[in-house]
Amino acid sequence: MRLYKIAFYALLLTGFAAYAAPMGGGADTVSDYLMISTEQQEISLSRYLDANKDIANQCMPNWSLDKSNEYFLSWVNDNPQYLRRGLTTAFSGALLAACKEKK
Repeated sequence: MRLYKIAFYALLLTGFAAYAAPMGGGADTVSDYLMISTEQQEISLSRYLDANKDIANQCMPNWSLDKSNEYFLSWVNDNPQYLRRGLTTAFSGALLAACKEKK
């Protein structure tokens, strides 16, 4: 009976640990973004740019997704303080920087 209790608690802890673990394949921070494949980076960036179409069209007119991703990576290298911040915050900072550069 004691062995069953130990096995039960071990399975219970494993279940909680698996439930609390982050989902794979995505990026929440910029450091995570730098570790994923280019295709996954472009998916994340395209979702952000689609959600902010009006601003992106003004600040990055006719930019390809590849050029936008290269700009973002370059911007992050110039602004390393964003590495531990949320990905949306960094995307917004880079987009605003592109607006300032355009003017």
